[in-house]
Amino acid sequence: MKRQTKRIVHLSGNYTVDTTEVISDITSLCRMHKISIDDINMTTFDKNKYYAMISSCYFPDNDHLFWNELFQVTSERNVNVNLSDKED
Repeated sequence: MKRQTKRIVHLSGNYTVDTTEVISDITSLCRMHKISIDDINMTTFDKNKYYAMISSCYFPDNDHLFWNELFQVTSERNVNVNLSDKED
C-alpha cells in the first residue's frame, strides 16, 4: 500500500478574529479547488489565542493559485499560517 503524506495547515491568531469565519473561508476555498479535508481540529490555550489544524492528503504542492488565495484569506484576518507534513 502506498504511503500518503498528510499535509497539515496550522493556523494561529488572536481571538479578535472570528475563527469560524476563517475556517469557513478555508473550507470554501478547498471545496472550490476540489480538495477534500480529512480533519479540522481547533484548540484554545487561553482566551486570547487559538490554534487550528486542518489536515488533508490532498493539499496540492504545485497549485500556486490555491496557496496564494489561502495566504490572502488568512493575512486579511491577521492569522498566521504554517505548514507541516506527517506520513500516514
